[in-house]
Amino acid sequence: MNAYIVVEGEADADLIRRLIPAEFSDGIAVVAADGRSSAVSLSRTILGARQTPTALVVDSDTTSDALANEQKTMLNDLLRSAAGATPYLVALAIPETEAILFSAPEVLERIIGASLSETDRITARFRPKETLARLIRPAGLASVADLLSRLSESDLARLRCDRLVADLIDFIRESLRPANAGFRRAGQEGADAPIRISR
Repeated sequence: MNAYIVVEGEADADLIRRLIPAEFSDGIAVVAADGRSSAVSLSRTILGARQTPTALVVDSDTTSDALANEQKTMLNDLLRSAAGATPYLVALAIPETEAILFSAPEVLERIIGASLSETDRITARFRPKETLARLIRPAGLASVADLLSRLSESDLARLRCDRLVADLIDFIRESLRPANAGFRRAGQEGADAPIRISR
C-alpha cells in the first residue's frame, strides 16, 4: 500500500471508502480500528514500523473550536513522535464523521425522499450520527450502509467538497505521487502484510 487511512470503526470505514475517488482505490487502504485509542495506536504503528503515509480520521465529539484544536494538537504530537519523516494527516470530524453526510443537505434529502426540517439541521450540527439514524428509518433504509449504496456520482462529488474529505483526497493525491509512493526504505519487510488490530 502507498497510504493508509485509519478510522475508528467499520461504519466510518464504509463512509470514507465510498467517498475516496475510484482512481485512488488501488493504492489506498482504509482500516477500521476498534475505537479512538485503537485508531491512534494503529496509526502510530503504521507510521513507525511501515513508514507509510497515514491519515488518522477520528471524531472530535465536540463542536467547541477550542476543544477541537486542543485535540488536534495532541493527536498531531502523538503521530509526529512516531512518524519521523513519514507524511501523516490528522483529520478531525466535527463532531462526528457522519457530519459529512449533512454537508450537502440536498444529497441526503434526495435519498430519504423528504426535506430536512430546521430542527433536523440544528440537531445534526451537534449529534449527526443520532440524527442520521432517526432520518433513515422512515425512508425505508435498513442502515447507513444502505444509504451509502444509493449515492450517485453526482452525490459523491458534492460530498467530496466537505473540508475533511477534501483534505483527505489532497493527502492521498500527494501520497501517490511518484516521489512519495516509493518513499519507504528499500528492504523494509512486511510492508504490505495484513494489519492486525489489538482488541
